[in-house]
Amino acid sequence: MREAQNKNTLSSRLTKLGGLPIMHSGTEWKRCSSCNNWMHFIGQIDLEETKIPVVDERHQILLFFICTNYPLYAGSCNEWDPDFGGNAAILVPKTNLLELNTPCNDEEFLLDETSILLEECDDSSEYYGTTYYKSDDICGKIGGEPCWIQCDTTPVCSCGARMTFIAQIEHTGDFEFYECGYVFICPVCQDQAKFLYQTD
Repeated sequence: MREAQNKNTLSSRLTKLGGLPIMHSGTEWKRCSSCNNWMHFIGQIDLEETKIPVVDERHQILLFFICTNYPLYAGSCNEWDPDFGGNAAILVPKTNLLELNTPCNDEEFLLDETSILLEECDDSSEYYGTTYYKSDDICGKIGGEPCWIQCDTTPVCSCGARMTFIAQIEHTGDFEFYECGYVFICPVCQDQAKFLYQTD
């Protein structure tokens, strides 16, 4: 996936990075379950846009957050662990949607909003790595297999199912996310998702 050149033309699309989350009206902004501070909203993905078999039949939005409090991306709340609480991924229905305001007045709380385009490409790690480092507008990938920076840490749902990879999120251009994030959902449960990050 890559940044959209004309962000205004995609304002109606639900898949984006940064900015304010567009949520189901009953959804609350996430807190870190480790330090209890508000988490940063990283992005959201409309599952129907992913073209991932079965996943794209879900009428849901996948939103993901990370704790950046002690200090920025230092890992003090174990954001690398999908089960520890320093990050969060939630699935919400695509009904009664609204833009959720930030829970605090910190001007640095929000990342710049970046609309993204989804393009089909070779899923090999070699192609992805070469393309990513040669381009200034590639911000990750959706579907296929994750390109792990370290070891494979695909999460397992509480139901016992190995989770399905949805997206890999990386820094690019105006989108100031300085790690490599991985987002997953459970192929069995309709309400379980995980987010984690890795770094060099």
